[in-house]
Amino acid sequence: MALTAKGAKAKGDACGRELAAWVDTRFAAEGRAFQGAGEADILGTPHLHVGAKRVQRLRLRDAMAQTKRSTKAPKDTSMPVVVLRQSRMATDQPFAIARLADFWTLYEAYLQQQGFMRERVPDAGPVTAQALPPLRGGAHR
Repeated sequence: MALTAKGAKAKGDACGRELAAWVDTRFAAEGRAFQGAGEADILGTPHLHVGAKRVQRLRLRDAMAQTKRSTKAPKDTSMPVVVLRQSRMATDQPFAIARLADFWTLYEAYLQQQGFMRERVPDAGPVTAQALPPLRGGAHR
């Protein structure tokens, strides 16, 4: 049985509220909130513009386009991230979708924080394997 537009919105809003509560537990702080209605769905996530979607069919391009459109300010540099959750999926199991360039920015910061990679010097060009410190426990892979 298909959901009405009102039922689909209620289901999507519930997904957003559940995700906001889950994010709160991960940050051990309050203040995350479900926003919806043309804004980021999850507030209190600096530099991320999170769109929560509860769907049965994963339409990645449409979901990312909608999340990017809801970034209102033209100079907003927040990374659009879409959280896609199917029905009956546990709150911690959805997929978080980001553009590759945005994902790589986050991954580089993580590698630097973990000591796997030195911080880039502006205009130093691409980082090569020779420029990286050895991985923990051995040589570069």
